[in-house]
Amino acid sequence: MTIEGQHAVITGAGRGIGRSISLALAAAGVEVVLASRTKSQLEAVALEIKTLGGIAHVVPTDVSDEIEVEDLAKIAVDACGTIEILVNNAAQFGGGPVADLDVAIWDKVMATNMRGVFLATKAFLPVMTKAGGGSVVMISSTSGKRADAGSSAYAASKYGLIGFSDALRQEVRRDDIRVVVVCPSAVDTGVKDPSLVQQSGRAVRLMGEDIAQAVVDVCQMPPRAMIREFEVWCTNP
Repeated sequence: MTIEGQHAVITGAGRGIGRSISLALAAAGVEVVLASRTKSQLEAVALEIKTLGGIAHVVPTDVSDEIEVEDLAKIAVDACGTIEILVNNAAQFGGGPVADLDVAIWDKVMATNMRGVFLATKAFLPVMTKAGGGSVVMISSTSGKRADAGSSAYAASKYGLIGFSDALRQEVRRDDIRVVVVCPSAVDTGVKDPSLVQQSGRAVRLMGEDIAQAVVDVCQMPPRAMIREFEVWCTNP
């Protein structure tokens, strides 16, 4: 199914996976609304999209702030008319051994990775229901399937995202809204150590473009079909 002419909101769109998803959706003919906290990053992505002939709207947003998310929804609908695709990608990293973990770090991770997903999803569900359906894509992580020592805050948020998505799916599938969870393994999001990206001339991490292609693919499935959850791994890490 073509998604050309549809409209999407991508959180955490200013860099990394979010940037790649925004570019890929725009290349598929989707009008995109770019949301993140850093306006300059969003403007840079929007310029890339517009240079390629796409349409992008910049809405600086802290997804953990209820008022800002409500404003995002209003601006997005005013600009696009409707929204058929929501990509909950914004994420906050933070960790350390539980015995040493600062409560402020825990709260910051949960505020973005759980509260932010809840607020954005709640804000756009009525829009998508009115549109007759759509796709809510959750960018989780393989850390949400198997945690490592020192990753308690991040892993808990990604495990929680999968549980939230399972419940949400049962609530909205009757409205032809698909809830899809994507669980990438390690992705190169601009790390400074080249050895973490390539070794002996081969990739040892996924690229944002890999996840973006997967997101476009699931959105292009016929409306009657839904992939509930899938993992994306580097072939030869």
